[in-house]
Amino acid sequence: MAREAGEALTWLEQLIEQDGVDCDYRRTGRVHLAASRAHFDLLQADLELAARHDAVDADLLDRAAARAEVASDAFHGGVF
Repeated sequence: MAREAGEALTWLEQLIEQDGVDCDYRRTGRVHLAASRAHFDLLQADLELAARHDAVDADLLDRAAARAEVASDAFHGGVF
């Protein structure tokens, strides 16, 4: 499903370009943050499973990397 979502974004970008749609669209990325250590462990396991099936192109963020991404100490890490 993640692959299809990425393809949908690519299609949208091509449509905007082809039709000359005047809009402020920009693909900026998405981060899924873990509010607890258990949540981080679940995100990590999910990412490892998806990677085995070549289903996503994402990176695991440790606590410091998550802090750098969102300027908050509230999270244990995440996926970007």
